[in-house]
Amino acid sequence: VRLRVLGACKGHANHYRFYASMLQAINDKFGNLRQYLNWSGEDDKHISQLRSILLPFAPVFIEDFYAEIVRHPTIARVITGGDRQIARLQQSLLRWIDELLSGRYDAEYVQGRWKVGYRHVDIGIDQGFTNAALSRLRRGLLRALDERWQGNMACSFTHPRTPQTRPEHVCPLFLGKKKQQQIQTTELM
Repeated sequence: VRLRVLGACKGHANHYRFYASMLQAINDKFGNLRQYLNWSGEDDKHISQLRSILLPFAPVFIEDFYAEIVRHPTIARVITGGDRQIARLQQSLLRWIDELLSGRYDAEYVQGRWKVGYRHVDIGIDQGFTNAALSRLRRGLLRALDERWQGNMACSFTHPRTPQTRPEHVCPLFLGKKKQQQIQTTELM
């Protein structure tokens, strides 16, 4: 909708073309990343199935996320609105996690993620801190999954497309010690 409005306004045709080409490049890059990871629609469904396990833990991750931010002046400097801003940002992060676990990774999803990333750049957050923060969230999600998973993790993460995605290759990267031991015990039987 916004693109149509910009394109219809006199003098904004170049802006529209630039924005449209930028969005196309972002979507193309996302498609290339999916190919690189051999990520399929089946993988999207697997993520959406994890939503009910992980989403209840989101408030804990979010509280930890912002508690850590305020402990670091380099990052905390962008929080200029105090507790009210943090409360708004916590709600935004909850929506972000909810969308992440939705299993819907279309152009709208990709563009929304790009806008979030662009906003972080725009306000001057160092990319290293952004990556570290996402790592912190990922670690929390994986811990929650490790504790709450019911069933055979090896079957769930077996992926026939490449030998590198067999459980013995994937699980050490993504699973806690408890699940790794369960998989190893199952393989010995």
